[in-house]
Amino acid sequence: MDVTLLKWSLLVLKVFLPITVTAGQQKKLQSISIPSAASNSGELPLPDFDSGWFPLISQHRSYSITNIPHNLGEVPLLVDVRVKVLDGPNKGYIFKATGGVPRDDDENTKYGGVVYIYNDKSFIISSPNAYNALQKVGSAVYTEQGPYYTGPNQQISHSVAVNARAWLAKTLPPPDFKRSVSVKAGNLSLPSENYIEEEHGLNEYPPMVIARLKFTSYETWMSECVGGNFITYTHGGNPPNSYIVYGFNNKMIRVWVDSMFNAFLFVGNDGYQYRPSTKYGTVEMFAWARKSFTPPYMSMVSKLGPGVLNEQLEQTHQTMSTNSFTRAWVRPDTGPNAGFMFEGRGSMASSPYHRDDVCTYGGLVYAYNEHMIRFWRPSDSYNGGLVCVSKGFGYGVNSQLSLDADVLVASWLLPDVFMKYPADFTNIKETCRKTSLP
Repeated sequence: MDVTLLKWSLLVLKVFLPITVTAGQQKKLQSISIPSAASNSGELPLPDFDSGWFPLISQHRSYSITNIPHNLGEVPLLVDVRVKVLDGPNKGYIFKATGGVPRDDDENTKYGGVVYIYNDKSFIISSPNAYNALQKVGSAVYTEQGPYYTGPNQQISHSVAVNARAWLAKTLPPPDFKRSVSVKAGNLSLPSENYIEEEHGLNEYPPMVIARLKFTSYETWMSECVGGNFITYTHGGNPPNSYIVYGFNNKMIRVWVDSMFNAFLFVGNDGYQYRPSTKYGTVEMFAWARKSFTPPYMSMVSKLGPGVLNEQLEQTHQTMSTNSFTRAWVRPDTGPNAGFMFEGRGSMASSPYHRDDVCTYGGLVYAYNEHMIRFWRPSDSYNGGLVCVSKGFGYGVNSQLSLDADVLVASWLLPDVFMKYPADFTNIKETCRKTSLP
């Protein structure tokens, strides 16, 4: 076994003991009422696991990845991995970690974001780390105000705080729709293995949708599907695309898989430090109706894009606490996916090269605190857009590039009882300050 892989597989770096809630505690704590700012406030049950906050440092040979046991004995149904910025113009803001790898490190352009996978035993969470030591261009947090993305600021940060939370199926209401479909990456697969279209039958926009990939090997690891192509590589798997795209509307869920030569569903050993990889797997889809799953405490509709007058890339969003469960989506009003919602993320990647006939890169990047939410969107100069479903995925079925789109934001509150486990960010920052980059 490679010595580097052995080191990261044994690494467990935590500042706080993980928080596991027993069934008795769950029932007692759920009876605690919490104040809400609106009559339609939505709450999530307490998570069955909360890791506390711990440091992660990109481009560091030891601290760029961590394995966090959750000890739940089964694969959680709902997970939330958050990245808190410790310095710079986005200090205190929360970015969402992503279930897909944005790109590898072979191209000399900057990228950023924290990636996670999970199974019935643990989370593996990784920040960028150069595999071949040639291009150390990735960082845990990367935001751009430049040629590829437009946003409220620009930042590169290697040291962050990361938190993982997990909910078991028994803790959540039963989903009103669930489906599992086998998928296979590559141009030798069947069209039904590269493009999925499943009617959920709810006749409304579900307040909660989960789409995730179950690996066929490596101890049933799970990765979350993402709401748009990061970068669409067309070089026959080198470098690879390492994600699955999904979107949903009030009728159905759509899933797109890389359908190009020598493709992967997930691979992350170049630019990140993941050993598990797979070309085969099962996409699991879950959706809840509004009557079953408490609607969000707050939702907001805006519009972003180069064609939007008086575009607001920073807006008020009162979540009351960064302990909330917050999500953002983009929704185009034209094209083959008009009305479909595509989930935003906290990872940013781009390319100056025209790599796909439809779109090269895209997606909404967002971050939030207790009072504000910030957005970054692709510019209109390099074949990128808020909605990017490339021709190289799903054999090009319903591929789309949209520069302008509606943005929707929703937050669910969690009982403030978990605030008695505060993150000691002073200690985290001190750990990061004393740890020099290689």
